[in-house]
Amino acid sequence: MATIYKKYDESLDATFTVRPFHPEKDFDLFYEWMHKRYIAPFWKLNVSREKLKEYINWTMSKPERKHYIIELDSKAFGFLMSYEVKSDQIKNYYKDYDETDMGKHVVIGERHHINHKYLVPFFKIVYEVIFNQNEFVKKIVSEPDYRNKYIIPAIEGAGAKIRGNIELPHKTATLTVVKREEFYK
Repeated sequence: MATIYKKYDESLDATFTVRPFHPEKDFDLFYEWMHKRYIAPFWKLNVSREKLKEYINWTMSKPERKHYIIELDSKAFGFLMSYEVKSDQIKNYYKDYDETDMGKHVVIGERHHINHKYLVPFFKIVYEVIFNQNEFVKKIVSEPDYRNKYIIPAIEGAGAKIRGNIELPHKTATLTVVKREEFYK
């Protein structure tokens, strides 16, 4: 599997590796994650194998989306989907939208990794990957469910600014934004 990014994290004494998501290799893992009780309420993809395969085929057919597995010391840690905001409704929910903006969705696979110690370095890697893969991008937005008491503080700890809650058609979310020039200060 081709590695697109690799970085040692001193605070964890461990190495993050980012590689493309491969449906044939990663489906079972993704299916397992989508059915975990701490992931299912947020992703709402705790569906049959067939329906999940349909979703994966659909999302991977979108050229404006990129899908990755993030590993920690060679063990699957999480999933990242980055996307061009111009193709998503989120662009209508903040005033400084720019055509170069990227968005992200993530999954943390194992419950013991859902704590500040792991999440802040994880989100820093996520931001580095998106900025490095898209040199034109000035900012990255995300809209986690406002009830996600672990993810939102970690996103902020990794350098994003909290813009407040927004009402999306399918959830109340907290809008977060990380700007390239602030992230790399």
